Amino acid sequence: MNILELRNFGAKRRMLDGLFDREFYCARNKDVAEAEIDPLDHFVRYGWKEARDPNPYTHLRFIRNSNPESFKTINTLVKYLSKQIYHNALLRKPVYIDEINNAIRDNDMEKLNEIFLFDVFQYESAQHDVRALWHSNVVEHLFLFGLFENRLRKNGVLDQDIVPCNLYTTDYEYLNNILSPLTVCKFNDIKFDDYFSMDEDINTVKLCIGVVLYNNTKEEISQLLWSIKENIKTIDDKVEFAILDNSEEPVTLSQFDLGGIGASRWLIHRPENIGFGAGHNQLMSKAFDGDATHYMGLNPDGFLLRDAVVNALQFAVSKGCPSLIELDAEPLTHPKWYHPISGETEWVSGAAFLLDREVYNRTSGFDEAFPMYCEDVDLSFRARIAEARLYVAPRARFYHDTVERTYKIDSWRNIKMLIGTWYLCEKWGNEKRAKALKVQLAEEGVSINRLPTVAERMSDVPDDIKSSLEKPRFSDSRFW
Repeated sequence: MNILELRNFGAKRRMLDGLFDREFYCARNKDVAEAEIDPLDHFVRYGWKEARDPNPYTHLRFIRNSNPESFKTINTLVKYLSKQIYHNALLRKPVYIDEINNAIRDNDMEKLNEIFLFDVFQYESAQHDVRALWHSNVVEHLFLFGLFENRLRKNGVLDQDIVPCNLYTTDYEYLNNILSPLTVCKFNDIKFDDYFSMDEDINTVKLCIGVVLYNNTKEEISQLLWSIKENIKTIDDKVEFAILDNSEEPVTLSQFDLGGIGASRWLIHRPENIGFGAGHNQLMSKAFDGDATHYMGLNPDGFLLRDAVVNALQFAVSKGCPSLIELDAEPLTHPKWYHPISGETEWVSGAAFLLDREVYNRTSGFDEAFPMYCEDVDLSFRARIAEARLYVAPRARFYHDTVERTYKIDSWRNIKMLIGTWYLCEKWGNEKRAKALKVQLAEEGVSINRLPTVAERMSDVPDDIKSSLEKPRFSDSRFW
């Protein structure tokens, strides 16, 4: 660079001071962070041309679509961004970026409600998990993560009856591909192709929904059965329903209204409690010995939300590969990270899951030697080794209320979770963490000599799974 270019470069950097968020840019652009490039230098040289967002609230692809003249040079873009403009398609009116930043910093919900088109108070009240785990403004969370999790769509802000956005695009992608703010958005502005209809997507699917019971109340079981019935009305002929009952006092199918729940129904009663993993294994084995292509396992203390089954199956079929899939949880979503666009994740929770015949054939289901807890993480790791893909399906939701666990200490559950975590670390070779867990268990009054024997120890553990085993929840977090 000559001296004039250096001066111009410095001037651009100064003009971007209030517009550019270094931490955000590195977090959103992993390639920049890994290359250890100065993020502002990268943006001035390359990032603006690639429409990489300089902060969470300025969507450059939207700006390029709505005002292409601003993208002629870095100078024209910086000058444009410094004005009162529509930084994204959700703004009610043109604003300076500082107006958004200040309202977020001050948690000024009244101001944010004036700035944005959607009702931020209604949105905030619906974000149970964010309010419980995210220690900042919910609108900030929306622009950092929520748009990739389709949180606007889930709350009706992008209702398909009003805005026909594609089922397989995120809210972020949709908002970046329209030509003007939503206040003046026309249907013909939308650039996405129509998605396939449900019948085309899941025409060849045969689903078995399985539930493992242990002393559950009639009310819990009835609520789950009602949600299944409501979910499969349009695909009843593609579904069979199965229960394995570990309860001391067994249930009978005649106790419940099962009309409309599956083309076939069956119940297995075990006089002894064989546990969660072994129970689902028996149901999966029977399902896949038949003509089932997919198995959905559901906890009996929760229930399916609207369209969860169809959305999960559409999601699975759209991936086109052997997949182990988690239905997203409500009202408190799991904090583990999943990719905001693809949905890929490091492990899949067993509270509500979907797998196909190929994943079952490659893994044989759950490890039945596992104690209570973490058998779902173990299955996920073995699925990864077997080259299956792991996903969270954010539009397929299961209501599993664990809010109480975030503030009420349950010593029995805590000890069981510690034992399950210890067993997982022993099996997968994380000796350091297993040793620390033994110390913690001893402090809780657990006799180390009474810990279960590890039936199988994995060898040649891949580096990516070793990395997962080091993380507090065996995964990165979306909240911290």
